[in-house]
Amino acid sequence: MDIGIALLLKAYDGRPPPQWPGGFSLHVAVGLLTSLGQVAYMVPVTEGLGQLRWLWFSSATRARPLGDFVAIEQAARGLPSYDCLRLVFGHKGG
Repeated sequence: MDIGIALLLKAYDGRPPPQWPGGFSLHVAVGLLTSLGQVAYMVPVTEGLGQLRWLWFSSATRARPLGDFVAIEQAARGLPSYDCLRLVFGHKGG
């Protein structure tokens, strides 16, 4: 998507904005490509966090804190919290 945005902007660099039908403008096209790019990047992240949650609790040789489950769930949903930061910076594995 980033390459698409760069190519689109390069094509109209130094030219007047295009007149597309239905009020569709260059600004709208860039916004649409940006949103699609965010979704495309978040799908694998969310799926990976879901897999991490499953592995973290299924392979445990000792009891895992429920707070870890909540932190992974909040991170997968994109909810900012202290637990998400603790998960990112404090997770040592095991």
